[in-house]
Amino acid sequence: MNPSLFTPTTLQNRELKNCVIAAPPPSLLAAADGRATSELLDYYQNLASTGVGMLIVEATAVSAEGRAWPNQTAIFDHDSLNGFSRLTEKIRLHGALPVIQLYHGGMNSIPGPGHTVYSASSMRHSKINAVIAEMKPDKIDKTISDYVQAAKSAWNTGFSGIHLQAAEGSLPHQFLSPMTNLRRDDYCFAENSGALFLQELITAVKSAVPDLILIVSLPLRDLLPGGAGLKDAIQVARTLKKNRHDLIMISEGLKIGQPLLQHPSLDKSAADAPYAEDAHIFRNETGCRVIMAGKVGTPHTALSLLKRQTCDFIAVGRTLNREPLWLADHYDNKLLPWQHCLRCPICRAATSGCPDQKGVNHWHLLSGI
Repeated sequence: MNPSLFTPTTLQNRELKNCVIAAPPPSLLAAADGRATSELLDYYQNLASTGVGMLIVEATAVSAEGRAWPNQTAIFDHDSLNGFSRLTEKIRLHGALPVIQLYHGGMNSIPGPGHTVYSASSMRHSKINAVIAEMKPDKIDKTISDYVQAAKSAWNTGFSGIHLQAAEGSLPHQFLSPMTNLRRDDYCFAENSGALFLQELITAVKSAVPDLILIVSLPLRDLLPGGAGLKDAIQVARTLKKNRHDLIMISEGLKIGQPLLQHPSLDKSAADAPYAEDAHIFRNETGCRVIMAGKVGTPHTALSLLKRQTCDFIAVGRTLNREPLWLADHYDNKLLPWQHCLRCPICRAATSGCPDQKGVNHWHLLSGI
């Protein structure tokens, strides 16, 4: 079969109309308590209208302790559930499957009482202005329970899938890096590259919502000296294969202290799809179905990745914020002079519009859909 961006596929008995996934960065449109605002609902309805087959709702905190920035979406409060039910309805209006990313910031979380945050290990870091405490077994159990409750809430509000963020400096990533996992127990990095916490998390979530699609983000490299590498990512993926996840999303390296910032490897100076070579090796070594993410700038690049069997799906985030006609133009075989994403360190397209230097901002043309 000749690969195409528009080839339909099936996951967990759900049909995706194509293999393009919207995976936007945090919109910063949630209320202070994490509830969905009318602005956030409109933003995601507009994103769904771009023609994608799946839409992953931004990093959503599973607990108050796991929140990592102001105005972050949250699903641990019962009052937030009505907003998420409305959100999934708006996404489905345009034929996209709604999936929610569940997130815990670990050491990157906003400090709580006493300025304490929790991570894989107790340590000090110059970028963290708080006490970093090691998660003891009971704390690990409680955190996994928070994820499970969030997954159940996602199921109850109409989501088709769960996306576990285990990259970009999130708590699960902190167990997967030798820079942040200094433990000596069963959760230590020396045991399967620190995969035990993520194994237990996947098993618990899948058991709680077995009929939902389960996506796991993994970093292929920490991209920091002394961090985990591609060999470790392959080891983790092989360890996880028995835990019944559906897809692996390739994601950014380790971030400490400023989780909202885009990783430098994906800035405006980087080539299109800078993680493609590693992703190709990873997919062939592990046999996992892979979502390619990370500065896939053009439909031509996306199609090339599919044809080379580097991945099975394409995820676009900032690129789609910059140019919501990205997929529609490719479908209509148009070659309109839209501009590439500016790769701003923090994407504010949802709150204030993409900062065009010239030309038409097509995003504003779609407002009110």
